[in-house]
Amino acid sequence: MIPTFRLSLPGYGIVGSWLAAAIAAMGVFGHACSVAQESTVIERLSSAGVDMARVQGDFENVEPFPGARLLALGQTSKAAIGPTQPSIPVFLPLEQLAPDDMQKSAGGARAVADAHCDQMLAFKDGYDTTCTYPSYELTVTGTTEVFGEPGAKSAEFQTDYIHPFSETEAGGSISFGYAGAHYIARFECPRGGEPCIDAATARAIFENFLVCAFDGKCVESGYRLIQR
Repeated sequence: MIPTFRLSLPGYGIVGSWLAAAIAAMGVFGHACSVAQESTVIERLSSAGVDMARVQGDFENVEPFPGARLLALGQTSKAAIGPTQPSIPVFLPLEQLAPDDMQKSAGGARAVADAHCDQMLAFKDGYDTTCTYPSYELTVTGTTEVFGEPGAKSAEFQTDYIHPFSETEAGGSISFGYAGAHYIARFECPRGGEPCIDAATARAIFENFLVCAFDGKCVESGYRLIQR
């Protein structure tokens, strides 16, 4: 018998409909959900309402956010990220950029030169992007879908939040939300059971993420736009 899982979401959880089964099987949410070998009890509550007017306002006026800086991408970086703009703001590792744009960024000196990033995959309800580093693989997933326990009200969920790093057997994850969209950054170790990432390193990488929208406009240290 293949074991199934019950996902208990005490606050809120994020899973795109196209990713629900995989995340249920992997149990990657850590802080956001507890996993036990029971029948799966999770339902789609709603499609989140992303406040793109707020996002546009944040991009047009980044001065109130200390450390945030607007960065316009060149054509090479736009091609590397992908031709399709998802329906939500896109949080990306800095290494996703082309070298010339990376060096223009304030965090360019902290980028990992030998990281390899795949082109972003955009979906109807979000996106998925993966970068491979020497010690771990990082996948960032964003979605408009909100999942939770049956009977929960999606209106009770927070639109902006940052969960602390949650360690798993395979690595760990940080989940966060911005303007009504929901995200998870998953760090996976190449050899199961051997630690490859710690909370401080994961947080530093997360704080170096760009957030991009509006045809190649990005904000460095995008986490600073998250209102908590």
